[in-house]
Amino acid sequence: MGNTADTSGVCLESQAKKSDNNFPLTCVLVLSFATFVLALATTVIVATKDFSGSSDCNPTITVEDEPDTITYYGYLSGEEGGGGGGGGGGGGGRGGGGQLEPPLPGIKRGTNGRPKLIVAQDIDYPPYAYLGVPPESDYEVSGFGHDVALGMGELCDIDVTVVQTDWANCWDAGAIGTGMNSAHYHGCMTYTHTAGERNRFVEFSYGILQANKPAGILTLLDSSGNPQISGSSNLNGTKIADVTGWAPTADTLALVDNVCSNVRFEGYEMLNSADYSIYSDNSNDAAMTMMFNGDVDGVWIYADQVHNYDCNHSDVTPEWNCSLWEGFGTKYAYVHVGISEHAYNGTTLVMAKKGSGVRELVNPCLQRFMETEEYYELCKKHDLTTVCYPNDSFGADEVASTNIWEYKTSELPAGTECSSGYCSCPI
Repeated sequence: MGNTADTSGVCLESQAKKSDNNFPLTCVLVLSFATFVLALATTVIVATKDFSGSSDCNPTITVEDEPDTITYYGYLSGEEGGGGGGGGGGGGGRGGGGQLEPPLPGIKRGTNGRPKLIVAQDIDYPPYAYLGVPPESDYEVSGFGHDVALGMGELCDIDVTVVQTDWANCWDAGAIGTGMNSAHYHGCMTYTHTAGERNRFVEFSYGILQANKPAGILTLLDSSGNPQISGSSNLNGTKIADVTGWAPTADTLALVDNVCSNVRFEGYEMLNSADYSIYSDNSNDAAMTMMFNGDVDGVWIYADQVHNYDCNHSDVTPEWNCSLWEGFGTKYAYVHVGISEHAYNGTTLVMAKKGSGVRELVNPCLQRFMETEEYYELCKKHDLTTVCYPNDSFGADEVASTNIWEYKTSELPAGTECSSGYCSCPI
């Protein structure tokens, strides 16, 4: 529909003449010099005059609206300009056919056909999301997710901005976080596409890593080095800490079988670390303190979390309590690792509100970027070549190894003992 302009004021003088001189019921438009100039000025607007159904003195001016959608001519679907083909290779021309990014309150949208994408991360999840230190960066948000997002944006002419937030603003205890739900940003980065509750609230982009985020169960070791929770236990009667806001989510433990005894985990009580924030604002630290203080018997947690929180890594700034993670293999250990039933996919680039359209904006370009040498270089920079999706730039020796936490407990290498931090199934 067009915009209707009221021109009845133009006829005021002619109506007076009609009354005084008994003119017939036709309208004489008297244009003064000023209205003549105005008419010349307004000829730059394309308009149509429609007298059908209007009175002689009140014609309707219809001005065509701007289009409701603005075409984005960056790489989206490859429907124009030859396309990129499956796997994203090539990308002929500047194919498009999609829309600009979903609007955010208080944020200017992309201009000149260039979408703007604002994504958020915290800084306590290396190598995926951390605080960069010189010479990598001047204490800015950093990480594998950050680097992939910027590389993708440069390739496809998307204006990408990465900001810091608390993880709880993205995903909290069993529900979408307030920051993402209130559209402070388009999405949050480096989340695992888990099964269960997350899918009722959010959607995920493609994974930027393979199914690389197995879950595990931590427990204390006694003075003889034996685990407090037996590897054959179905957890009945135990208390387990959930690392609130992080994968694996609390509901997914019920989807998992114990590979040592071939029984489903059940009969346990799950406690949220968010309810113990008096211990720490860091959900992982709070869960560890719950275990050390005897509030719980074990922690449902990423199987690589102890490795990632090893403060001997020199390339990140710890945003957690290093002392809580000491004593791995002497004070505590994983009684289960390599659990994959909790997730549909590995680490993804973006988690966004369900139905937001962010996934449709990101996925085609992300797929194209992951075929590049730059993606390979980022995998190598962050020591992730074994879990990245290999392309032609990867060597055979860079994709062959398996990290110990990726093995199911029943398949750990022979001789693996709790003293290594990874307990084998009991004999």
